[in-house]
Amino acid sequence: MIEALRALIELVFAHWYSTAMAILVPAGFIVARWRGRAIMQRRRAERLAHLRLDLAMDIDRFDPTAFEYAVRDLMIRDGFDAERVGGAGDRAADVIGRGADGRVIVVQCKHTRTKAKVGAEVIYQVNGTAEHAHGADDAIVVTNGSFTSSAMSYAAKAGIHLMDRDGLRAWAQEGVALHELLRMRLSGGRWRRQPGRLRRHRRRGAGVTGAASSRIRHERRSSGIDEHRPNV
Repeated sequence: MIEALRALIELVFAHWYSTAMAILVPAGFIVARWRGRAIMQRRRAERLAHLRLDLAMDIDRFDPTAFEYAVRDLMIRDGFDAERVGGAGDRAADVIGRGADGRVIVVQCKHTRTKAKVGAEVIYQVNGTAEHAHGADDAIVVTNGSFTSSAMSYAAKAGIHLMDRDGLRAWAQEGVALHELLRMRLSGGRWRRQPGRLRRHRRRGAGVTGAASSRIRHERRSSGIDEHRPNV
């Protein structure tokens, strides 16, 4: 037993570099992950200190116009130069935001009863105008309700981000940044612009937030428009 222990000690000292790497690499990974989480939590706290909206107490009580302004303010909180453009003839855009590198994000807002669903016709409208009418790099439909099966299926094919009630809670109430929530890639702290049409390049990475994300793989059928309509 003593000989075995002595041999082990000699082995460790003979290969000290490998032993140190075996200890330091996992330790460095743990420290980096802990530091990343701490930075993320600090940034979320800073965002919430600037603006926090409770889903049930604030957002659900808004009218559609107030909801559009709230989405604008949340985008400004996250670092966008955003403006509310909704109204008659808005061509399926209620808020338009621009990132530091010029990336354009068009947002269609649908304030609903909490049990109401946004149908596929809204996604059709956004897909038809987001890039051609507004020069969008990304398009988002955000609601305090949910989406129909056909809406989720078409959005996944068209490359349009959907933010449902759960995603909105994370954004407005919990302080998750928009790019984190929709898994938009950043390059050097700035938005990474990708060339091409909205349908083509966003199809690779468009996100569906909240409860919709767990069901999207099952929503590939091409059924008709759901009978539910948003209460707007």
